Amino acid sequence: MRNIAFGVCAAIGLATTALTASAQYDDPSKADRRFYLSPMATYSLYDGDRQFDDGLGYQLSIGKILAQGSNLEIHGSFAEPDAAGGGSGELLSYGLSVLLFQSRKEFPLYGILSVSKGNAEASGNQGKATSDQFDAGIGYLLKLGNWPLLGSGPSLRIEARYRTDKYSQGEAGTYNSLFGTSGGRTYHDGVFGIGLLLPLGADPSAQSKVEEPAEPDARIVISPPDSDGDQIPDDMDDCPNTPQGAVINARGCEHDSDKDGVSNSRDACPGTPIGSAVGSDGCQLDSDSDGVIDDRDQCPNSPAGAAVMADGCALRNDCRIPSPGQRIDASGCATGAVVLKGVSFETASADLTSTAKVVLDGVANAIGAADGIRIEVAGHTDSVGDEAYNLSLSQLRANAVKTYLQRQGVDSKVLIAKGYGETRPLASNETQEGRMNNRRVELLVLGE
Repeated sequence: MRNIAFGVCAAIGLATTALTASAQYDDPSKADRRFYLSPMATYSLYDGDRQFDDGLGYQLSIGKILAQGSNLEIHGSFAEPDAAGGGSGELLSYGLSVLLFQSRKEFPLYGILSVSKGNAEASGNQGKATSDQFDAGIGYLLKLGNWPLLGSGPSLRIEARYRTDKYSQGEAGTYNSLFGTSGGRTYHDGVFGIGLLLPLGADPSAQSKVEEPAEPDARIVISPPDSDGDQIPDDMDDCPNTPQGAVINARGCEHDSDKDGVSNSRDACPGTPIGSAVGSDGCQLDSDSDGVIDDRDQCPNSPAGAAVMADGCALRNDCRIPSPGQRIDASGCATGAVVLKGVSFETASADLTSTAKVVLDGVANAIGAADGIRIEVAGHTDSVGDEAYNLSLSQLRANAVKTYLQRQGVDSKVLIAKGYGETRPLASNETQEGRMNNRRVELLVLGE
């Protein structure tokens, strides 16, 4: 009975192959030509002479769609059936298959022709028997819809094969000794399989889709008003009066790269720091026109035309913004000495750094513009080290500042240099920040 079923299976497969060979294929330009993987579970009905129990196995195929009517596959299969006399066998095969379709698109039934090399081994025994295998059968692909990344190709694959497993005279003897069979050279098995066909790569049919032109709409469409012509309706436009040709964002407003409230097309200073106060031109404000922007100006209302230092303050008739805890006068301006921020020295010496010289150049200009005043250059240190040494070092540094200012044209009669050492700290010497604030040079205006 089993051999009759195998024969019917083979006849159907061969008939399908014949129909396929004479069929008119669909348009080849629309064919899916991708490679694919096809894992399957199999169930084998073994020839009774093999002395095997029917059972499960596995098959993996790597295929390529050659045309609308054919596929070529490389496959490998494995099964481990129980032997009737005890123990088990290991059956391995690998080879080539051709799948032939009559009409892949309308009715994906296909015929199968396959040639393989088989290996049979018995558990616990040495040696193996090789054979030549020939398959004929039929299969069917059931589409599983569109999958992410794979498109419309994934399918459920169902197959039935009639297999002829033929051994040479010598290999048949080996096979008989391994499994205790009656000495046959040819066996006829039925193999049924179910699995998936998974294409690799993008779906070409998705790339070639051409949308059908829409039917003309006979309805009258009234477009909402768009006052500035920027393609954003006024009821959705946060900036309905942008100039023609301006680059806008999704809200209909011009771009403002530095977030200063001035659009790029009107911003003369497009790279101002975030949070800076700017004018209508997008540049940082300098309210008193002294060359120092308001964000860094300690005296934002300096007298017109007055020469100022790097902090934006003139040496007299100016109002310095007080620091926390600093004394102020009746006008709310800071009183006392001016700390020359940025005037620093080489370590443990009275040699001015290049940064200090830049600051002092501005100080020299300010002193030169303030006629009839006298200024004390006061040097201060922190409390680290010997008190006498600190006093001497502060005097040397005050002298260095005085000398540099004189070289820049300041009259020596205007300047007095005095060192105070560690006696007048601005902050606690117990912290690094406090000690840094205490190491300073100050200018004290003594009067006219």
